[in-house]
Amino acid sequence: MALLEGGYWSSFKRTIAIPTFVDAGRYLDENPAMFGANILHIALCNDPPVDIVESILQSFPETPFLADSVGRYPLHIASSLGLSTEIVVMIAKAYRHACIKQDLDGKTPLHFACSLELTLYEGEDIHPGNMKELNSSSSTIVSLVSIVPSAVLLEDCDDMNSIELAILSNASSSIVSILQNISALEHMKKSGKLSEEYVERGLTRLKDLVSPFVLDWFKALIDA
Repeated sequence: MALLEGGYWSSFKRTIAIPTFVDAGRYLDENPAMFGANILHIALCNDPPVDIVESILQSFPETPFLADSVGRYPLHIASSLGLSTEIVVMIAKAYRHACIKQDLDGKTPLHFACSLELTLYEGEDIHPGNMKELNSSSSTIVSLVSIVPSAVLLEDCDDMNSIELAILSNASSSIVSILQNISALEHMKKSGKLSEEYVERGLTRLKDLVSPFVLDWFKALIDA
């Protein structure tokens, strides 16, 4: 814990190679003082470098699948604190379904990524959440909605979806447009009325907003 909270990453990386430490680390979330947080939750709260996240995922592959006591998965933490898109995508790919997991307040990782107002822990100053800039997190938002487009439809306990939170946080028009277009496509898909023509119109509206790679990604997911 001290190594994680102090950001002693070199020491942590050496320690994580010790089998007894790995064994002990697997039961961290069972400590009542941790409120269900596992070693990945704790590391993400302390702005870890990419290689540390990779090491944790290798040594503790179960961690992306485990929620804390308020229903937040590591992906919620990474999305909320404005960590690098590389880290967010790495965790999301380890457990894709976490993109649509809702915490006790009904919030998904996408809700947190789209809002400047939402905080993980009331009254607690956690680095680097207070420095997140929404528009600099645009690639994270696009990545999350690319991995599971239906996340854009989910509402929290206040009946707010990610689009509404993005608008309230003065997100760029391109981010709002991406979310709105994906939402429209997902609504049509959900109703069973998603025609090829409608998909093409939707993707045409998106082509100037996202990269060709992400556009192909959206198309494949929508066709699935």
